Amino acid sequence: SAMVQQATADRTFLMQLADKIGRAFVWGVLGLAVCTCVVWWVLQGLSVSIERTVSLLTIACPCALALAAPLVITVAIGRAAKEKIWIRDGNTLERLSKPGMVCLDKTGTLTFGDLRVIDWDGPSEILPAIAAIEAESQHPIAKALIDFCQTQSDEQGYRSHGPCDHAEDVRMEIGRGISGRIHGREFFIGRDDTQLQPTLEFDDGDGSRKVVVKVDGKLQGTFKLGDVLRPGLVESLAALQERGWKLVILSGDDHPAVFQIVRWLESEGIKIEDFKGGLSPEQKKDHLLGLRDAGFTTVMIGDGINDAVALASADVGIAVRGPSEIALKNAPIYIGENHLESIPRLFDASKNAVKAIYRCFAASLLYNCITIGLAVTGYIHPLIAAVFMPISGITVLLMAWTARTFPPRKQPLP
Repeated sequence: SAMVQQATADRTFLMQLADKIGRAFVWGVLGLAVCTCVVWWVLQGLSVSIERTVSLLTIACPCALALAAPLVITVAIGRAAKEKIWIRDGNTLERLSKPGMVCLDKTGTLTFGDLRVIDWDGPSEILPAIAAIEAESQHPIAKALIDFCQTQSDEQGYRSHGPCDHAEDVRMEIGRGISGRIHGREFFIGRDDTQLQPTLEFDDGDGSRKVVVKVDGKLQGTFKLGDVLRPGLVESLAALQERGWKLVILSGDDHPAVFQIVRWLESEGIKIEDFKGGLSPEQKKDHLLGLRDAGFTTVMIGDGINDAVALASADVGIAVRGPSEIALKNAPIYIGENHLESIPRLFDASKNAVKAIYRCFAASLLYNCITIGLAVTGYIHPLIAAVFMPISGITVLLMAWTARTFPPRKQPLP
C-alpha cells in the first residue's frame, strides 16, 4: 500500500548503517579479490588464480545486509496493520526501541473524551421525568443524563414513544442546575445546595462529578458523571513503566481535573513523573522540546486532531483519537482501538524489530565471512559458489518473515 511504501522509503538509522557496512563490504571484497588473484597467480598459476577469484566474487553477497532493515520494517508494519496500528514512518520503530518519556494527553487519550453517567443511585421511575426536564437544556451534562435515561427507561416508556412527561416552568440556574414541574411535582437537577463551590465538585478522587435530583425539596437520587477511562488503562501504563518508560500527563483540562486523575492513577500504583494542566498546544510543544533538549526520547500520545502540534513536536507521535487519515497527517502512528493495550505491544514490537535487524546483520556477516574464507582457500568451486550465493538473501528473508515482532495477544482482536 501507499502507506507501507512511504514508511519504508525513509532511510532509518539502521538502513543507513547497513548502507555504510555494504559500501565498506564491497570495497573490502574487491580489494580481497585483487589480493587473491595476485597471491594465487604467484603460487599456483593463472588458472587457479582466476578460479578462486571468481569463486570469491560470486559467493560474496552484500545484498542481505541491504535487505535486512527494510524487510524487517516492512513485515513489522504489515503485522501492525493487522493489530489496528497504522505506521506512516518506519523511523518510529527504531525510536521506540529505547525507553524515554511518554507524554499523555488526558481527554480522549486516558479517557474517551465524552461525559457519561457512571452510576445512578435512585428510583428508575423518575428517569423519564428527568429526561423531559433536561431536554430543555443544551448543557453537556444534560445530554449525558438524557442518553442515560433513554438507555435505562422501559421499552414501552421513554424509548418507544419519546418523553412520557411534559415539563412545565423549566428554569435554568447558571452554575447550579435546572428545575421544572411535572404533574405538579417540582424537580431540581444539579448541584447540591450543601456545596459551597459554584461548580460541580469532583467525587471519590477519580475525576467524577455528582448531580443530585430533588423532588419537592427532598433528595431522591444522585447521578455520578465522568469522562470514562479507557479499558485497560492501568494495565497499559503499568506495562510501559515495566519497560523503563517514564510517564508525564500534559493536558489542556483544568489543573484540578488533571490532579484528580493523577491521584487516582497513583492510588493504582502508577507513578506519574510530572503533570501539567491548562496547557495550550504551543505550551505542550514547548514542554516536549524541553524534554528532548534534556536528552529524553519523547513520545506524545494524544488526540490526532487537537494535539497535532504536540504530536509533530515529539520524537514519536501516537494518535489514539480522530479520523485515521487526518490523524496520520499529524502523527506517524495511529492506534485504531478504543483501548490502550496496543501501545505497550507496539513498544515491544519496535524493540523486537530492531533485534531482528541486528540478527539479520549478524547472519549475513557470518555467512560472508565463512564462505569468503572457503572461496579464497579453494574449498568452493565457482559453480558451487553460484549455488550458495542466494542462500544469504533467502536466509535473511526467512529470518525477517519469521521474526516475532508482536508478542501473542492474551485475547484475539474482535
